[in-house]
Amino acid sequence: MEVRNMTCDGQLVATAEVAETYGYDSDLYDNVFVFKNDNGYELLVVGRRERYDADGMLQRALVSVDLTPAPSAAVLQEVVEARWSTTSAVWWQLLDHGRDHDDMLRELWVPERMRRDLDRSSIYDKRLALRTGYYGGHELAAPGRSEDGWKERAVSAVGALLVERGWSVRPGPGLSPDVEPGGILSSATRVVGSLWATRYGHEVPIVVRVDDCGEIYPRLADPADLVHQRACSDHLRCDPFPTSARHRDMGGESVAGMVRVGEAVEVVLGQLHPEAPGAGFGL
Repeated sequence: MEVRNMTCDGQLVATAEVAETYGYDSDLYDNVFVFKNDNGYELLVVGRRERYDADGMLQRALVSVDLTPAPSAAVLQEVVEARWSTTSAVWWQLLDHGRDHDDMLRELWVPERMRRDLDRSSIYDKRLALRTGYYGGHELAAPGRSEDGWKERAVSAVGALLVERGWSVRPGPGLSPDVEPGGILSSATRVVGSLWATRYGHEVPIVVRVDDCGEIYPRLADPADLVHQRACSDHLRCDPFPTSARHRDMGGESVAGMVRVGEAVEVVLGQLHPEAPGAGFGL
């Protein structure tokens, strides 16, 4: 019996599972593994493709294995996002799993985790609403916008919410007069201020906005949003997520939960049931 081997040297630092079962006659499953070695990363994908007949019976199944090298985490991100371009869940799964095993993956995880946290950190104040809905509706008086200090109070409300959720905040940096609100649905989103916010061991500048329906919501500031680079914290070197500012709680490279590629593939293939009718295995 011919045995074909595929090997990669390294430690398993992240995994993800992809299931696309929306086709009327086919399903796709990918088990994704990221290994770290001296040359960077290697992306191992064990894919299973199943096709069904009109009666829903399995017609054919094929398993394939491929290995893609990536010299850096940035290149790895490009490879993953290009391969699974219809979903952002794959790269996020890899970051969320790999953050405890690899410094560079954690460095990329932090800003994405922050963005996701901020997306769920909005406050509604009906006194600031200019209209009842993003589409249609009718106009409102928005009496809160005529009061002195309303912008500062909106920023403080966001800061209080972030503190409740585990962030540390302080007064923010000066913002450029050209700062863009970045609203998607709103036609009249206004920037009302900024904050310095700390979470997951990093301090970042945050832009606070109010849209035309009275929603107050923050976002991570871009470098161009700040008046000048010296407004940044010294330890961040004007970059919220510099390469040098890696997570230092690891105490060296973590190997907990890591396994060799052969062991990982053996486990996965054991779950694929290749003995099913019509199944095949190809390398």
